[in-house]
Amino acid sequence: MVDKMDRMEKMPLMEQRQFDEGLVNYMVKNQFTWKKVEFIRKTYGILMLWLFISFLISIPFMNDQQGTINWLSDHSWILWLATIVLFLQIAFYLTVLGFLATGQNLLLLVYIKMLVAFPFNFVWTLFYVVSFTLVVDAALAAFNFARVCNVYLFTTFVVLALTLYTYAIKTPDFKQLYGYLVPVATGVFIWFCLRAFGGGCSLENFVSIVLSIMLGWIVVFDTQLIFGTKTERGRKYPYQVRMYAMAAYEMYFDLFINFYLGALNLFPAGEQDDPLTAEPGN
Repeated sequence: MVDKMDRMEKMPLMEQRQFDEGLVNYMVKNQFTWKKVEFIRKTYGILMLWLFISFLISIPFMNDQQGTINWLSDHSWILWLATIVLFLQIAFYLTVLGFLATGQNLLLLVYIKMLVAFPFNFVWTLFYVVSFTLVVDAALAAFNFARVCNVYLFTTFVVLALTLYTYAIKTPDFKQLYGYLVPVATGVFIWFCLRAFGGGCSLENFVSIVLSIMLGWIVVFDTQLIFGTKTERGRKYPYQVRMYAMAAYEMYFDLFINFYLGALNLFPAGEQDDPLTAEPGN
């Protein structure tokens, strides 16, 4: 794929357009259903890896909110570095979109090359996952709400259930709405397990379950866009068969940029400006 893009960049504009039309045959949405399912299973597998890493990072915040916040206060450079990494990555992402809006796709080709080249694609995504998780967990812990970070684990279970769904259904083409029932069923199962074996379901765990269901719906919606069974112009770059790592990164981005912007609005604005110096529960 990278070789094809290199050749494309050296072609005159008209030849580039003809060559780009030929690349349509490599797009996931134009493949047979079994190839689409193979692609999405790889994507789900990598997505579960990133979600589980976020959960592992969240364990200290959930077990000792005050102690973890104090430790970050003493090592504030960690959170500053995470914030800078997030800012640079999102700024790059928005710059790509800005160039596309003006009809220039060179930066998009650079972005695609980065996210199909191993190990750079995994390193790029790992930086984002770790930085994002640290920033969000610190904010949640500052308000004594760190156990909402169970959403990472619960969403991992939802994605696992969707993966099993692709094996259980004879033709998992995601053309129907059945896929949206999987996150709901998984959420109910998690709630039942917490009630039966976890000593009850706290408010934080209930919020985490609800959020995981909503994030599961986003996963299904993105899957429909990747499969080409749901059309929304400009919403998704048409992935090609080798772009499963890129698809997993962008799916994680889709999930938790909504979580970051939405879930943090649960807290009253203006009460704590600096999460590193905030007292949990205040």
